[in-house]
Amino acid sequence: MSIFVIQGGVGMRSAVATAFLCAGTWALPSMACTAFSSVEVPQVRDVAIANGGYEISDIQCQLLQRKGLVLQVIGYSKVLSGTAVSWAEVRLKDPAIGTVSDLAGLSTFANSANGTQAFADQLLLTAIKEAIGRLNFDVAAAQIDNYRAKALANNSASGVKR
Repeated sequence: MSIFVIQGGVGMRSAVATAFLCAGTWALPSMACTAFSSVEVPQVRDVAIANGGYEISDIQCQLLQRKGLVLQVIGYSKVLSGTAVSWAEVRLKDPAIGTVSDLAGLSTFANSANGTQAFADQLLLTAIKEAIGRLNFDVAAAQIDNYRAKALANNSASGVKR
């Protein structure tokens, strides 16, 4: 199922995204998952919107929803000396406190047979999907749980109320 909301880029518009723009968030149609993705790079957001998002499993979607986490997706595609090059990095993120997992899913592709930007963008989508597939969601979520516990303990010790 597709992740259907991509945060970021208020004011950045496309024909597809404009119809779904709501409070600074890009919404895309989804089969069933209401997980979110924090996209820091406009190119990643644009490629995701143009292709209807990217898929995660039902189990991954439920974990994100249950733990209040989002996917943080960064990446880039470019044609360099006639070679289409793309890379992506995916981590889990707690949007409430801005903490991201140490663990990341990473993927890089290069192809000199088709050195066009359109193909590089398709490779970027492939790199995102591969990076999602390489990320161990359970381990990454446990890392964020540990950071949350430490933050809560530090806030309690200092008298800060949440």
